[in-house]
Amino acid sequence: MNKPEKMEQSGKRRIQLGIILACAAAGMLLLLFGGRGAEADGSAAPTLSWQSYTAELEAKATALCGRVEGVGDVAVAVSLTQGVEYVYEENRLLTERPPQIGGIGVVCSGGNDPVTVQTLISLLSAAFGVSSNRIYVTGAE
Repeated sequence: MNKPEKMEQSGKRRIQLGIILACAAAGMLLLLFGGRGAEADGSAAPTLSWQSYTAELEAKATALCGRVEGVGDVAVAVSLTQGVEYVYEENRLLTERPPQIGGIGVVCSGGNDPVTVQTLISLLSAAFGVSSNRIYVTGAE
């Protein structure tokens, strides 16, 4: 390579380095100041997620079912009909409404006994406000 070509490559590297540094500086500014808009006007950020809510419901249902006489090795699945509903007024979060439960499925040892099945259905219906026709219980292998 001759000297003019080396100078041209050196100039391109400097421009690329400048762009990288400018992007890094912009990223740092966004990290430092990007989340302040919601706090400045007093609105709260949404806190519920359907994944964490579903996991929480499944853990509660599993714990409840596991305490019923004749039930063991419990696995519970909860389905939701919609996501979290956020109620806003003038760009300010007023409240969060949790998702509605669409159905509950339970697999457990003891789930083949009709009395145990009815007990679990009644328990889950009362505890979670779900219609009994949206709850299914079956025995484990």
